[in-house]
Amino acid sequence: MKFDYKESEAESPEAKAFLYLFNGGPELCLAVKTNNPDKVVWFYEDGDTLVQPSYTLDGCDLVKKFYKGDTITLTF
Repeated sequence: MKFDYKESEAESPEAKAFLYLFNGGPELCLAVKTNNPDKVVWFYEDGDTLVQPSYTLDGCDLVKKFYKGDTITLTF
């Protein structure tokens, strides 16, 4: 799975998704907040997905935050 993205011009105070280096890289993983504030869906480059409880989505492996209006493309 490959992640491509385009930033929008809109400003939003709250990030909706987060791109990380998986286990320090070079592979990436994408965390997407759900409508349930207690859940996050993780997408991994190997095609695996995982739903986990929400927790702080920051850290040293954070590559990019996405906001309302941004576009993320997943290529399988």
